[in-house]
Amino acid sequence: PADLAVNEDVDVDEEDEAATVAVGIAGVMLANGIPNQNEAEIATDSSMNEPNVSIDKQILAIAHDTKISELIEFIELHKNFFAKCSVVSWASIGQELQQQTGIDLSEGIPPGISGGYQKIAALINAGDVDAVIFLRDFLQPQPGQTNEEALLRLCNINEMLLATNIATAAAIVSHLSK
Repeated sequence: PADLAVNEDVDVDEEDEAATVAVGIAGVMLANGIPNQNEAEIATDSSMNEPNVSIDKQILAIAHDTKISELIEFIELHKNFFAKCSVVSWASIGQELQQQTGIDLSEGIPPGISGGYQKIAALINAGDVDAVIFLRDFLQPQPGQTNEEALLRLCNINEMLLATNIATAAAIVSHLSK
């Protein structure tokens, strides 16, 4: 939304119309869950400069083998956010995650080729996941490529927040932190 500036040359009727538009925009923002500028400045955690997350979000965080360390570094960077979420991942990632960040998985799932993709699909279809962070290595062929494509398609069909790289993962964390 654009800022509405007060123009001293505007007559009263135009000021009233501008005020009505501003109130209408604020109402639409509020109805859509978009905080106004003052609300956005409230409740930030000074240690990480991320807003406090008060509701439990369930985040699926998985990665190709070559991207696991990148995923764990990302979660460590956003530890305050993930500590307040339920994190679901491959059991093998969960062990490293707990060792390096102290964050425990709420649910460990089997590897993708051992039924993990089916478990993820069931969670997504049930509406039990708020976002999927799936860091993929596009430079190397991966086993289970068909299952991965099905997972991505399922996320799109269900309009699931989906990140396949660090930039979009950061955008999801930012969005869910509000």
